[in-house]
Amino acid sequence: MALTVLVGTLLSIGNTTWHSGVQRKVLDELLGRYLVTDEAGSFAMMPAGTAIRGFLVLRFGIFWTDAIAGVGSLIETFPWFSPPPFEAGDARGTPPELRPP
Repeated sequence: MALTVLVGTLLSIGNTTWHSGVQRKVLDELLGRYLVTDEAGSFAMMPAGTAIRGFLVLRFGIFWTDAIAGVGSLIETFPWFSPPPFEAGDARGTPPELRPP
C-alpha cells in the first residue's frame, strides 16, 4: 500500500514537472498543438500497454509484472528531482524581438 502511494506521488510530481517544463520551453503559439499531439500519442499507446501487460501477467504472474512496473516507474521518475540545467536559449527567457518566428 505504501509503495502504491509512493509511486503515485512520484508519478504526479513527474507529470507536473513535465507539463511545467513544456510550458516553459514551447512557444505560446505552438503550445496547444504540442500538448494535443502529446496527449493523442499517449492515448494511442494505451491499448498497446494493456496488451503487453496482459502478456507479461500470463508469462510471469501479476506480482512480478507489477513489481517490475513499479521499479520502472521509480527509475523513470527519479531524474525529475534533479534541477534542470539553465539554457540561455529558453523561449520564455528570450526577449520577444529575438524569438524565432
